[in-house]
Amino acid sequence: ALADLLVAEGEFERAAEIADGLKEPAYRNLIKGTVRLNQGDPAGALEIFESGLRLWPNNAGARYLAALAAEELGDTRRAMAEYREAIRVDQTATDAAFRLARLHLALGDFAAAQQFAERHTRNRPYTGPDPYVIAARAAGALGNFEAARASLDRLDERGADRLVILVERAGLARVSQGPLAAVSLIENEDLDYADPGSIAVLRALAHNLAAIHRGADAIEELNKAVAAQPANPEVYDLKARVLVNLGNRSDEARASFEQALEI
Repeated sequence: ALADLLVAEGEFERAAEIADGLKEPAYRNLIKGTVRLNQGDPAGALEIFESGLRLWPNNAGARYLAALAAEELGDTRRAMAEYREAIRVDQTATDAAFRLARLHLALGDFAAAQQFAERHTRNRPYTGPDPYVIAARAAGALGNFEAARASLDRLDERGADRLVILVERAGLARVSQGPLAAVSLIENEDLDYADPGSIAVLRALAHNLAAIHRGADAIEELNKAVAAQPANPEVYDLKARVLVNLGNRSDEARASFEQALEI
C-alpha cells in the first residue's frame, strides 16, 4: 500500500526500494511493474506483470494493471481479455468493468458497453459521471431510451454537474426525438454563459441548431459566451466551426480561429 502511494506521488525510487525488500516475488513484480507503467514504459511493465501473473494468476489488481499496459500499447484485444479476467476474479476490486465498457462503446458494441457500465455503477464507489454517461449513451444507441433516462436519473441523484447531465439529456433527446427536441431542452435551461462548463452545452446546442438550419441563432448564442468569457479560446474555436458550416462567413471564421490561437 505504501508503494502504491509513493508511485502516485512520483517517488519511483522509494517504491522500487520497497519492492526489492519484499520476499514474495508476486508482490515484488506487481510494484516494479506499476513503477514501469507510471514511468511511461508500458511494454516493460507488461513483461513484469506477466511474470507476476504466472505466480499469481487470480490477482484482480495485477490483471487490471496488465490491461492498462496493454491498452497503452494499443493492444485492445489483450487489454479487454485482461479486464475480463480482473472482473471474473473480483468485480469489486478495480475499475475494470468501466474500462471495458469504454472500449466496447468505442468499438460500437453497445449492448456490452451498457452491461459493463451498469455493472461498474453497481459494484464500485462513485468517482464521477463517466460510467453513467456510457450506460446512457449505449442504451440510447440501442433504442432503449427508458434505460438511458434511468441512468441519467441515477447520475442526477449522485449530485453530478447539472451541465454534464444536460448535455447527455440533449444527446438522448436528439437520438430519440430529433435535433429540435434537443434544442428545446437546452433553450429551456437558464444557462450561465460565464461558466466554463457551459461550453459543452453550447457545443451541443450549436450542433443541433445547425441540424435544423438555425446556424445564425447558434452564432448569437456564442457571441453571448464570447462576451462572458473573452479569454476562453474554446469559445472562439467553437464559434469559428459554426461559421465555417454556414458556408458564407469564412473571413469571420478565420478571425475567430486566429483569436483562439492568440489566446
